[in-house]
Amino acid sequence: MAPVGPGASAPAAVVALCGVLASAGGMIAYGVMSAQKLEVLIDQWIPFWFALNLGVLSVEALYLNYKPGAFLGHLNVYINIGYIMWAVLAIIISMISYAVIGWASPAIWAAVGIVPCGLIGYLTKLRGTEGGGEKPSIACMICHFFNFFIKFAHVAVLFFLLFGAAAIAWSENNFAARGKMTGIALSDGVTYNIHVLCEGSGSDNRPTVWIVPPSTHGTPDLYGVQNAMVELGWKVCTFDPPGYAWSDPLRSSLLGPSWNGIFDSILDADEETGASPVVLVAWNTGGGDVAVEFAHRVPERVSALVLLEVNPPGVEWDEYQARENVGDGERKSYKVKTLDERKYVAGLMLGIMAPSGLLQAVTPVDPQDDSYKPEDRWREYRAQTWRPKL
Repeated sequence: MAPVGPGASAPAAVVALCGVLASAGGMIAYGVMSAQKLEVLIDQWIPFWFALNLGVLSVEALYLNYKPGAFLGHLNVYINIGYIMWAVLAIIISMISYAVIGWASPAIWAAVGIVPCGLIGYLTKLRGTEGGGEKPSIACMICHFFNFFIKFAHVAVLFFLLFGAAAIAWSENNFAARGKMTGIALSDGVTYNIHVLCEGSGSDNRPTVWIVPPSTHGTPDLYGVQNAMVELGWKVCTFDPPGYAWSDPLRSSLLGPSWNGIFDSILDADEETGASPVVLVAWNTGGGDVAVEFAHRVPERVSALVLLEVNPPGVEWDEYQARENVGDGERKSYKVKTLDERKYVAGLMLGIMAPSGLLQAVTPVDPQDDSYKPEDRWREYRAQTWRPKL
């Protein structure tokens, strides 16, 4: 067995161990958040990954502090230097990106990662290539190769975290809300801001058209339809649902159909609409739930109701029951299983794709279609999918 280099540094070990413990605590806390019904839902996965980054760097510092005899000689030193330079660069860019848009949690976790980076640099200089000159054992060689693999994987992860931070900051800073931020008083006394976008002037004999999107879509998805109808002489309004695009972060009190009641206040955001009947164009089942509930409750405010891709509640499970000829118990089990699978996929996308910028995988990546209007909003539409959604 090759001898260890100079004696391990106790202060360095304490700092590195604190980093490991902080990382573990952060990952556990954010992991628990994902399973809890928080008052204000946040994207906990971005700080989760930066907490993991802190842990990887801290473990690397512990390894250097207690590592076996040197292997690869000066090459090992150069690899460490390159690794730390890249880690510091990625952390600083990510920290600045999240700081400028006011996302404190990921910015702070990224900044803390600089501490073990400095520690690794110090230990690299301290340990150098000293190792006693003996040939390392097989176990020592395996440790070094495994450590090299971890570094390589971490470099790749840092690239995606950096790209995700830059993409989110770019989309936040380059595309301001085009519509009006409307404050709505919730039952718990909180004023919640919804982004409402109305375009076109319409005419005296035409009602205002309100497009009601589902909870996972909003104004950027409807630019083309809205623009086409405005060109035909209609006044068209739509909005960003809670937690989407420029509306405030989603609150647990607004989950599911419970936010239907605030649609009245959203309509009132357009002063010209007033109490005049409107045309409701409901898109998808989510938008259909809101529009149908409103039309049923206050029919005098609706002159027409148009349903696009809207299915009756529970039709998916009814079709399964009829197709498979199963009883109510089997229908319920299938529903629970299917919804759990969808929640898992959604969580996986949020946990991996949002922090890393890989949401572009579900973004229109082809060149702009000539039929898309207005042309200047294509990039804005694409950029919206780079933002983490809940």
